[in-house]
Amino acid sequence: MTGHHQFKELTKNFSPERKARREEQKIKLEREVTLYELHQQFLEKQTELYVNHLREVISAMGGELIIKASFPDREVVINSFSDLLENDSI
Repeated sequence: MTGHHQFKELTKNFSPERKARREEQKIKLEREVTLYELHQQFLEKQTELYVNHLREVISAMGGELIIKASFPDREVVINSFSDLLENDSI
């Protein structure tokens, strides 16, 4: 295929300064991705804590918290958001 080159081939003529900048940018991006992933994990845990607390409060009042997703062909009751992320049946 014409026009397709390996990245290594495209960067082989870069100056040492440009290669260093590229490496710095790569490291910075890796840090940002890691921070983003940690932030996402934190938000997921916080959401789970809030829902569980709300479930306990409603249960103490004699009720039941039901979170349900409605689709044209079915409904899905969501008991745990972390389980929902791992469930492929939805």
